[in-house]
Amino acid sequence: MMIQPFNYADCIIPQEPFDVCCNWRITAGSADACSTFKRIITLNEGGLISTSTLYNSKIFEDDLAGALNYFKKFTVSKSSRDFETRLRYIDASGTIIYILCRAKMKDQDWNGNPANITGCLLDITQLVKTEKELVRQNERYQLIADGISAGIWDWDIINGRDWWSDKLYMLLGYLPGEIEASNKIFINSLVHPEDKAPVQKAINNHFIKGVPYSLDIRMKTKTGIYKWFETSGKASFDKAGRPVRMAGSIIDITERVNLRQEEEKHKLLMEETEKLIKAGSWEITLTDTKPRWSKQVYDIHEVAYDEKPDINQALDFYCGESKNIISQAFSKLVKDGTPYDLELEFITAKNRRIWVKTIGYPVRDNTGKITGAKGTFQDIDQRKSEELELQQSHSIIDDQNKRLKNFAHIVSHNLRSHAGNIQSILELIETTTDITEKLEMTGYLHKTSDSLNRTIEHLNEVVKVQTEINEGQVYIEFQKIFNGTVSILSSKIKDTRANINACFCEATEIKYVPAYLESIMLNLISNAIKYRHTGRRPSINVRSFTRDGKVFLEVTDNGLGINLEKNKDKLFGMYKTFHANADAKGIGLFITRNQVEALGGKISVKSEQGAGSTFLVQF
Repeated sequence: MMIQPFNYADCIIPQEPFDVCCNWRITAGSADACSTFKRIITLNEGGLISTSTLYNSKIFEDDLAGALNYFKKFTVSKSSRDFETRLRYIDASGTIIYILCRAKMKDQDWNGNPANITGCLLDITQLVKTEKELVRQNERYQLIADGISAGIWDWDIINGRDWWSDKLYMLLGYLPGEIEASNKIFINSLVHPEDKAPVQKAINNHFIKGVPYSLDIRMKTKTGIYKWFETSGKASFDKAGRPVRMAGSIIDITERVNLRQEEEKHKLLMEETEKLIKAGSWEITLTDTKPRWSKQVYDIHEVAYDEKPDINQALDFYCGESKNIISQAFSKLVKDGTPYDLELEFITAKNRRIWVKTIGYPVRDNTGKITGAKGTFQDIDQRKSEELELQQSHSIIDDQNKRLKNFAHIVSHNLRSHAGNIQSILELIETTTDITEKLEMTGYLHKTSDSLNRTIEHLNEVVKVQTEINEGQVYIEFQKIFNGTVSILSSKIKDTRANINACFCEATEIKYVPAYLESIMLNLISNAIKYRHTGRRPSINVRSFTRDGKVFLEVTDNGLGINLEKNKDKLFGMYKTFHANADAKGIGLFITRNQVEALGGKISVKSEQGAGSTFLVQF
């Protein structure tokens, strides 16, 4: 029985070149095909296609052999299933074309064997290219995911289905599929209880407001330990703007978070340490005029954190000679790399005068070129004040030791001298029988006794300075003490026609031991009268004032003056005199200095011989 020839009219041929149709006459060993397929196989459109013709076509041999083998099995098996295979061929331009060949049995012979098969061939080249590109993209994404140790997740929001990558399971310590991949398990079982609300909020913000979904969360691993993960994702939406799907990743950032927490602890420790030692750091580049300060440096300057003073403004905080010192030091630092370590006086933005310690080092690039500077800045006002007070105390102690030695010398020398004189006179009185000599010796004895009494009185005054220091200090008006002093010296003022002017408007009062202030003012004014210049009328000016929080008393005269080059070291010594005055005993300035220094003050003098003196008391 012969199979009727294939009728082209029976074949529906879609638009070329996407699909073509053919009819394979198995019993005749040939096939009818549309012109497109003929061009594919033989480059012409005439005649039937035999099996041998297929072997001579441009179809890849491996593909053709496989397809024919599969076709042979298909026909022999009398299968009623569709036949499907892929073929590759090379077109006229040399391009590889992919064909999907599909067919099914149309007629059978009297034994039930396939006699006629009809089918079509589809050009799937673009589909294969897309498929390969998807494979390459998937491989690329997988490499990226593996490279960043990311676990991938996919959430089908509409159907409630989830997918997790093997890496995601591994990051949590599970085998792939060991726990169900579901959003419910993710939220309820894996996310840390404290992070559930932030996760839900982040997802809602992403769905409703389009805010990027990315945050750091803690997730429980299989061992029960929580680790830190960075989770991020993006959703797709339908035409109504409803989320239908969301995909993303998780990355283990536990080590990063631990490092960050350690850095924060270290930073907090540094800040607390800086507060404790009142020190901070600074840095500046030569291309930027504004130094970068740590928080503590701002605090020391008493400047708001949002202010950005430039280098010149920063140097303006230093006062007096300190500004010149730091300016020169900084210039040398950035010019030739000379580091500095300085303790300088400084005025804060709130006008507080303090001492600071500033250290600077050069910053160099790889070539050794100076590109900037950095260093530390510390408030050392308390330590510096204590240091200066200690130095002053040492100075006072040294002076007191000297005075003590002087006092001991006076006691041992003067008293021994008086005692020796008295003993000698008594021996002479006992050995002489001459009444006149006895009377003369008795007169000497009285004079020596008077001198001894005066010496004892002076020593008592010195001792009195140390005892009166324990008396209570009260606020005293300078004018009141001055008036009392003028009253005591009124006869001398009148006799010498001394002109005394006083001004206490800058500092009207002081908290002090009353007896000390009376003695200090009395000694200084009486000395100004006592050591007046005989060639001019005495002129004495007395004033009080404040400077740097200290109170001062100044007494200036136009008297004889003192040769300080010759007498400076012994000016305030006991029994030291510098003029031929009969009244000079050398005890007044010694007592005054003791009184001033006993309460932590200082006394100094400026004087020119023949021109007068100025005594300055710093209380």
